[in-house]
Amino acid sequence: SSDMLLVGNESGYVSLWHIASPLNNLEDITLVSENYHGSNASITATACSSNSTFVISGSQAGVLIIWRIEQGGLNKNATIDSGYFSPITSLSFRSDGLRIAACSEGDPTVKVWDMHGSMSREMCVDNVGVSAVAWSDDMRTLVTVPVNGTELVVWDAESSGKITRLTGHHKPVSCIDFVWIPTSPETVMCSLLTGCDDCLVRFWNFSGMVPG
Repeated sequence: SSDMLLVGNESGYVSLWHIASPLNNLEDITLVSENYHGSNASITATACSSNSTFVISGSQAGVLIIWRIEQGGLNKNATIDSGYFSPITSLSFRSDGLRIAACSEGDPTVKVWDMHGSMSREMCVDNVGVSAVAWSDDMRTLVTVPVNGTELVVWDAESSGKITRLTGHHKPVSCIDFVWIPTSPETVMCSLLTGCDDCLVRFWNFSGMVPG
């Protein structure tokens, strides 16, 4: 589903869109399916897996739904009562498409589920909510951002142990994602891209962040 985009609205509906490659104009983005999330709570976060047929949506009520893309449409694979009592702020698939990490603005924990809706891991970030979470492409680390936080917390995805904190932003971090940056014709570097309210974008080198 790397060529798919999942969009949610404030009425509780999610819509799946196909993005043609190359993308030349708006006509190359077409609606595939539209589904009701299950309540009229606004959709506050979505994520698509690049290596599986799963996508996921999270609502203002803290409910997660894992969808499977089948025959050009969306079918519910699992509904998760996350235990969050505040809006889902961020969702991130592991690169193999078999795990999903979620966080909420009113809860200090990041939770990880499999595609059947079973929780496999939980990490307490701080005593505040979490505004963003991202999974590194090598599946070894998770990065989280506390609500209104200027620091990023790096976790070992297997042990749930805290590896380090990344400092450098002077205002709240608003978005994070992992990207691959070419360093030569034969090599690429795994980097974390962060943006914040200080109007700066930073790249962090993640090569060798986790021993082993």
